Amino acid sequence: MVALRHADFRAVLGFLRDAEGVTGADPFPSELLVRLRELIPCDVVWYCELDQRGRRVLVANSCRRDGEADGLPPEEEERIFWRLKHQHPLCAYQAARATSAAHKLSDFLGRRQLQRLEIHAEFFRPNGVEYELELGLPAPPWHTKVFGFDSGSRDFGERDRLLLDLVRPHLVHLYESAKKRRLAAALAAGTEASGELVVLNSAGRIEFASTAARRLLHDYGESADGTRLPQTIEDWLVHDRRRLNGESCLLGGSR
Repeated sequence: MVALRHADFRAVLGFLRDAEGVTGADPFPSELLVRLRELIPCDVVWYCELDQRGRRVLVANSCRRDGEADGLPPEEEERIFWRLKHQHPLCAYQAARATSAAHKLSDFLGRRQLQRLEIHAEFFRPNGVEYELELGLPAPPWHTKVFGFDSGSRDFGERDRLLLDLVRPHLVHLYESAKKRRLAAALAAGTEASGELVVLNSAGRIEFASTAARRLLHDYGESADGTRLPQTIEDWLVHDRRRLNGESCLLGGSR
């Protein structure tokens, strides 16, 4: 049984103080990932959202330790990940149990066992990852939201897991607060614009649509659950976003 020290609680409180200062549309900006990496020491901390059905990266952001080398090129990394995802112990467990609790690679495989897998040779090792800890946020199984902590030199301990358990409810709160800020900003902007209003989150999912806009989306082929744009419009937005910002990428040894 691991007991947290007073210094650990002070670190958590310091992180939460800084987290509450986030006011933009992004719930987990780079400066917050820097603070997470200080709370859970690692080489790389990342946050990503994945469209499991469409096999696409929706959101990706990371913070590397100073001097930490980049891994695989983004396009190659994404291609290898989807091809070998079934070998990823954390992905397999999360899919089977529908859980988002904090787990690490060594909960499931010893280091030698992991190194015998193709995903280690082609994905983990080129990214400098020998140990990984992940924490999910509430999400449907087809749209995963995951934080990852990667290390090439040390495994993560129970102290790290306990700290993530402590901050997880606050990370959920940060996500929901950013959603409300985006909606409020969009509604305020919409009062000055003509036409109908559709508000998308950072993953391209519908957070709000006016009544007339919802009817148009339905007629054009909106998804059955009402959270996705018609496929043609969604594909156009993904293409336009990549044209402006470059290809999305998986960061570290992500899900």
